[in-house]
Amino acid sequence: KTQLMREKKDFPKADVLFTDCTYAGDTHPDRGDTEKEFERIILRTLRKCGKVVIPCFSVARTQEILLVLAKIGEKINVPIYLDGMMGKEITRIYLRYAEALDNKNLLRAIKNVIPIEDHHERMEALDKTGIIVTSGGMVNSPLAQFYVQSISQDRNSAVILPGFVAEETGGYEMKTKGTLTIDDQTFKLKCAIYQLNFSAHADSGEIKELVKIVDPEVVIAMHGEEAGIKGAMNIAKGLGKKAVAAENGKFITV
Repeated sequence: KTQLMREKKDFPKADVLFTDCTYAGDTHPDRGDTEKEFERIILRTLRKCGKVVIPCFSVARTQEILLVLAKIGEKINVPIYLDGMMGKEITRIYLRYAEALDNKNLLRAIKNVIPIEDHHERMEALDKTGIIVTSGGMVNSPLAQFYVQSISQDRNSAVILPGFVAEETGGYEMKTKGTLTIDDQTFKLKCAIYQLNFSAHADSGEIKELVKIVDPEVVIAMHGEEAGIKGAMNIAKGLGKKAVAAENGKFITV
């Protein structure tokens, strides 16, 4: 369950279940608690007249964060900006088919957001206290790196990573080392760095619940790193199911 999508429980029975397993070895924190921490970080940063940069995946995560910001509402008396070609275009597509959304509030949320179209507007946004939602969730894109570098030496500002960052990405380096490397140049970050779990991927408990509901003979684990693959397979085996890991070039007969 997220701001963007309601929880689904009415899955049909199936013989084979392919499951994402990004977080099959973990348990998510309570989403309500995550949103409260998100609000606390933002309000604390704004009280110091700092800037908040939120690098987001363009599909679903950007729109989720805009909805969470809308919930905070009047407590945020600063401009909210949206940058990144893909993030803006995906948001337009969501709005084009708004009747299909579980949460109809995205249109209201986007009305309070200022789209950034060029470098001049980026510099204007960085010249004042505000919130910038940008494409590039793992801080590997030049745009996300530009924003992080722009506030990197400001102790009053903050970067919020609202989800998963893979190893060997800018976000992972920021989280583990407090540095960011751009074009072979590494610099220390003086701004605050936070990582919050806004993931829409199921965790171990939710995957276990899914396997119980679908009741398949075979569970095929995919879209996960080694720990997640093992986690999903252990869940399946624990429920008496055959478990298989999907691999590149591997044929699976069912």
